[in-house]
Amino acid sequence: MYTHEKNSVQFSEHAVQNDIASNRLGRVAFDKILRIHISVPGQKDVQCYEVDREYPEGWKHPNPDLANGRKNDVMYKRFGKYIEEYKRNRSLVAVSGTPIEKWAMVDVRQCAMLKSLGVHTVEALADVTDSNIMNLGMGGRELVRKAKDWLQTAQNSAVSTQIAAEKRAVEDRFSILEQKYTELADALVALPNDVQDMIKAELAKRGKKAA
Repeated sequence: MYTHEKNSVQFSEHAVQNDIASNRLGRVAFDKILRIHISVPGQKDVQCYEVDREYPEGWKHPNPDLANGRKNDVMYKRFGKYIEEYKRNRSLVAVSGTPIEKWAMVDVRQCAMLKSLGVHTVEALADVTDSNIMNLGMGGRELVRKAKDWLQTAQNSAVSTQIAAEKRAVEDRFSILEQKYTELADALVALPNDVQDMIKAELAKRGKKAA
């Protein structure tokens, strides 16, 4: 998942035996742990933090503040949006953006290399800094340039599509108004002459007041 901080984040779930709960419950019991793995696109280093810890069913922590589990407030403050998205999708790699494997500009080997460096989306590739480009190997700078160009082209296309859609919406509204005007004109013609004259006179009065 590519974040607002321009980091790539992945999630993993683990089961860790809880010895205190096991002794209390008389059976082997495990905590369920959610971890977040944070990397900067173009770097191999990955920081790992515990995000959530759920205790075994039937056991509560003796500390009332931790009775229902433990959350990493710092990580939730920074990445809460992405943590919740992962929980909804239940995917070990939740992606926001264009997945790098869906990008036609890279082959299988390049894709594997980029993912090993925390580059999971085209957006992340475009944001690889000059200091990290060398980690991409030969042709890395060209890949970053292609990613930036591709995203700019996609953005321009999206803007053009939006403008075209808005133009069609205006044309549709005008067509509807034109049809209603035609229907009203036909209905007016069908009325007796004296009624038509009365309506026209009333409309003329209103036009003068509006002026």
